[in-house]
Amino acid sequence: MVLETVEIELGKIKPNPFKKHINDGKLNKSVLEKLEEGYKQTTFHENLLARRNDKEELELVYGHHRLQVAKKVYGNNHRIKIGIVDFSDEQMLVDMVRENLTHRDTDFRDVEDSVLLARAWKHGKCQRAEQLGTLIKRLNAVKGKKGFQKTNGSSYDVAKFLAKQGKAISPDLVQRYLSIHDNLSQEIHDKIEKLKGSEKTRDNAIGVELAFSLSKLEEKHQKPILEKIKKQGGNFRHELREALTHFKNSDDETKEAVLKGEVLLTKIKEYKSDKNFFDDYDQKEPSWIEKASGLKKAFDVAQNNWQKVLIHLADKKTIKDLKFRVTDVKGIIKDINDTQKVESDAIENLKRFLK
Repeated sequence: MVLETVEIELGKIKPNPFKKHINDGKLNKSVLEKLEEGYKQTTFHENLLARRNDKEELELVYGHHRLQVAKKVYGNNHRIKIGIVDFSDEQMLVDMVRENLTHRDTDFRDVEDSVLLARAWKHGKCQRAEQLGTLIKRLNAVKGKKGFQKTNGSSYDVAKFLAKQGKAISPDLVQRYLSIHDNLSQEIHDKIEKLKGSEKTRDNAIGVELAFSLSKLEEKHQKPILEKIKKQGGNFRHELREALTHFKNSDDETKEAVLKGEVLLTKIKEYKSDKNFFDDYDQKEPSWIEKASGLKKAFDVAQNNWQKVLIHLADKKTIKDLKFRVTDVKGIIKDINDTQKVESDAIENLKRFLK
């Protein structure tokens, strides 16, 4: 709630006391350039809010890019009207963070630092901006990523903390940035940019969605998988996101096959399906050549993958020079599906076929 509106020179407005913790207080150059072009053609929108600090100075709640450009275009002595609010330190933090998350989501660093700032404040149970500064210095003394360190606090807790007047912040958005910060290797983390659309990588940069998916993997797998993604290509929004989930949930043998290049990352789902089927088949039907019913089950489960089934079975019998034609295989399938001939013709056909 705005208590009053006052007129003040642009140069006398102080930044939000928490702004220095967002990307070290730096402003986005591309945003500044776009705003400057707009202000030269129109006028400065005077819809800013500020509070009076203990020194009776006016501290901006949010809108630091707009203020910086206005000072450049109109000069520090230019006077504007600004609304005054009675905000505590926590309210100053929450409003600035919410503004960054809802209107500045094109800047990865600003959004990540905003989420981490909120978590650090809530975790540290701070009451004053000075307390948060001390907490951050202590956290930064811990070996690890430069900047905010990993602290307690779930994405739901942070999102709930940032909720204001029924305007929710998505826990999924919060989780994405916390996971990237806490779990992604520093080398990859430094390459993140907010890419457009379905872009996963551009030159040496990677997008936030890909970074989030990589952060779910063990750190030792993140870099080699990123390299394979760059080589294999694909639309990250669908194919690769699913592939990374399958990789994460795979056994060590499957992961090793992908890392060695024996299996394409984008084909891991099919590979796992085949592997699981064959493992199950070998356990249940060890004497496959003697049981046509078992082979029938193989064809039923594998559906159109009959080539893989026969090659697998042939390998089990150490037959290295298996050669077959589609007509031969289809003939065998027809015999097997004929329940009257399961115990005779099908087995004999297979034996002759694999000789």
